[in-house]
Order: sequence, then C-alpha cells, then structure tokens
Amino acid sequence: MTSLINELYALAVEHNDYPAQVLLQWYVQEQVEEEKSAFRIVDELRMAGDDSGARLIIDHELARRPWEPT
Repeated sequence: MTSLINELYALAVEHNDYPAQVLLQWYVQEQVEEEKSAFRIVDELRMAGDDSGARLIIDHELARRPWEPT
C-alpha cells in the first residue's frame, strides 16, 4: 500500500497537481502512522517471545484500542 501511495504522490508532483498532493499528503501521514503502529506491535511480540502471559497482555491492549471506521 505504501508504494502505491508514494507512486500516486510522485505522479501528482510530476504533473504539478497541487490539490492531489494535498489530498495524498493525508494518506502519506496515515500510512506512516499505521506502519509505526505495526512495527511497535511486532517489536512487542518479539520481546514477548514464547511467554503466553506477555502475549495475552499484548492481545488485551490491542483489543482496547478504539475502533476507527475507514
């Protein structure tokens, strides 16, 4: 997904499509936040390793995240 957003943004820059650049900037920022969140979760799971208690805590924390409709 990131590469597709980046390609669209590059096209908007190439064609001097400033409104599209503004719109796509929002998607770029969202993608950065989502990747940061995913990497954090992966890091936590790696640290938890085979510790089922730690994995349960991570699962509980993830379940408590607020749901945001797309």
